[in-house]
Amino acid sequence: MKRHCIFLLFVLLTNILYSQQGEISTEVLFQRYLQNEDEEIAIIIIGRQDSLYSMYCEAVLSKEVNESIGLFKNFIHLNPPYGISQAYLWIGIMYHQIAIYDTSLMYLDTSVNLNPNDYYAYYFRATNHGLMNNQKAAIEDYNTCIRLQPDFELAYRMRGNTYLDLQDYPNALTDMNKNIKLNKKDDQAYILRGIIYAEMKEYKKAIADWEKSKKLRPKNTRIADELIQNAKAEMKIK
Repeated sequence: MKRHCIFLLFVLLTNILYSQQGEISTEVLFQRYLQNEDEEIAIIIIGRQDSLYSMYCEAVLSKEVNESIGLFKNFIHLNPPYGISQAYLWIGIMYHQIAIYDTSLMYLDTSVNLNPNDYYAYYFRATNHGLMNNQKAAIEDYNTCIRLQPDFELAYRMRGNTYLDLQDYPNALTDMNKNIKLNKKDDQAYILRGIIYAEMKEYKKAIADWEKSKKLRPKNTRIADELIQNAKAEMKIK
């Protein structure tokens, strides 16, 4: 009898939860989705067939870049009260993925203007600047990204790589050290820090980092061995 009562209570609570979920407006549900980007919430929104917010969620979940871009553009055209800066960000990221960097930059600029606290927008805009050989602008955006999100390890790696391009090895090394401190298993960071050490003529440290990258990811063996061989040759000349 006791088990039967517990089961009935469970069913009752479950029905109440589902009832409450049904009472939540699509707009409120969409705001929740923007906060945590839970795919299950996106699927619920799509199921409601709301012409505005389901369009955004369909764009996020679409596997086709051009389809996603089209859906996000339609979403923006409807002038939604929520999600517009994120839509511009997504379009900027997608144009970045297909290497149309000038167009990507235009959408990322708009995303930053609409929401100057979104560190992802600064990060992707910085990567665009770097690929367009505007390292100064890239570093400025990485600086803002890191100020907004101090533990964003990838921003340190990418800013360090930009400093490496500028042959500013002390700043490059500082950033790569920070990246590795935040993520000791980042095999790419060890590759890059090894390159920085090699440029600074600290070949033993460089070789140690490349050996570490091989242990973390065996697929790095070919490139790491090549770098090690070159470093050993430089050490003999030295």
